[in-house]
Order: sequence, then structure tokens, then C-alpha cells
Amino acid sequence: MISYKIIQPWYLGCDTATPSKGFKPKTIVFNHRAGVYTGSEWFFKVMDELYEERQDFEVWTSLKDMDKSYTKYIGHSDRDVYLNQLSEAHFGVGCFQTYSAWSMSATDGFSRGVPYLLPDGLCYPEMTGEDYPLLYKDKKHFKEMVIKLLDGEIERPDVTHIAEALLWENQLKSWDIDENFINKARKSFDN
Repeated sequence: MISYKIIQPWYLGCDTATPSKGFKPKTIVFNHRAGVYTGSEWFFKVMDELYEERQDFEVWTSLKDMDKSYTKYIGHSDRDVYLNQLSEAHFGVGCFQTYSAWSMSATDGFSRGVPYLLPDGLCYPEMTGEDYPLLYKDKKHFKEMVIKLLDGEIERPDVTHIAEALLWENQLKSWDIDENFINKARKSFDN
């Protein structure tokens, strides 16, 4: 008789989890590469539209050549400097449309206590938990949620438990689904 096991994903991890000690309000992080798979084009189109309506936010980006009045470059050759800058952001975004793989950029932010607004699809509900409060359905919903986050109508969630689950030391240690770290992280939202 053949025994089948469920394939468990090996999630990308982080070395440290440093809870946020505070943040600069109305700062949005887009720390991904430019490209269709990251949704950079539509993200900046939405931000252009939003900037026409209001000029009270800043987008921190790792895209050095992004020259918009609302952007600030936060990339740095020293990873610690980059992570320290990242830790001060209000929230980050992931605008993936077809890229169903965990984002190291989001892991960087989560590891510093920065919550990310992510698609409610692909692999992201599985990674954060379906009850994670910052999952958006489509581009319209994304923009609505950005506005609510900027205006304080959506409270910035504590993502420490996600960061701790992503620590390399907490990576997959068992093929038992109930012991998988991400399932443990999901359960923390139920408390």
C-alpha cells in the first residue's frame, strides 16, 4: 500500500523578529522590484490617483529611480540601515496579481513589525491566515483599504506573531500539518 503525504511548503524566513517601536503615520512601503509580477505599475498608478486627491502620505520604496513627489528612496547597501528605516513605516503593500510565492520583501517588513496589505488570494491568506485583517479583494478594495489605513479607520494590526513564526528557527520541523509553524501563526488571530 502506498502512503501519501501532503506536500508542505518551505516558507522563506527571517533571522530576527523585532517588534515595531512606533511608526511614522501615513507612510506606505513598496519594497519590491519593478515588474508586472509585483504589481508595481498599477500600484503607482493608484498612488498617482490618490496623490491627486490628497497629499498627506509618503511612499517609501526600494526603487531608486522612482521619481515622484510622494516617494522616498529607502534602499541601502547596509541591510541593517534598510531594515531600521523599514521598521518606521505605517504599513507595507504587496500588489501581486499572478505571483503566488511568498515575498521576501514582505518578510523583511513583517520581521520589523510592519503589517502588509496583501491580496486575498494566491498564497497570501494561507501565509498570513484567512482572518488576517489586511487582505484586499481587488484594486478598488485595495485603494479603499489604503485610504482607511491612512485615515486611521483600520487599526494597524500587531504582526509580531507572524514575524516570530517566520524566524528561521521556527521553520518547518515536522511533516505533521498541525505542527507546521504557519498553522500555529494562523491560530494566534483566533485569540
